Amino acid sequence: MARTRTFTMSIARILLAACLILLVAATGSVRAQEEGSAEAESDTTAPVIAQPADLLVAAVDDDGSDVVFALPAVVDETDSEVEVVCTPPSGSLFPLNKTATVTCVAMDDAGNERSASFLITVADLTMPVVDQAPDLVVDAVAGANPSVSYGVGATDNVDGALGTL
Repeated sequence: MARTRTFTMSIARILLAACLILLVAATGSVRAQEEGSAEAESDTTAPVIAQPADLLVAAVDDDGSDVVFALPAVVDETDSEVEVVCTPPSGSLFPLNKTATVTCVAMDDAGNERSASFLITVADLTMPVVDQAPDLVVDAVAGANPSVSYGVGATDNVDGALGTL
């Protein structure tokens, strides 16, 4: 009988130990969640945003150019993903011969924000295209100096037709 009693007590002790382990694990999990919530609530550090380089962009026409740029990289010690909003946004029309400031703001889940700005300048950087002159055949007369006239045009993506040269 003593043997049965010892066996019964061992099972009871095992069950008690298992309950204690579960209780400790559950309490630790709750504490970890509470500490995580406290960390999220006490996040006062703004994200770090990379400083974009200024851009010089060739004009497409006399209006300027639709400029597409990459959003700056952002790192935050608490949030894995941070939204970045740039004003004016990528893809906007930037006018010819003007320098515009683009400001990008990164904000984390706690509302901490940091910004970075860069300049975009749109200029006429494309050379005009000269039209191909046609081949000319002129009859030469002995002792005469024939006069040859022809015109060549040029076109520029900003200034349009430049006329005949």
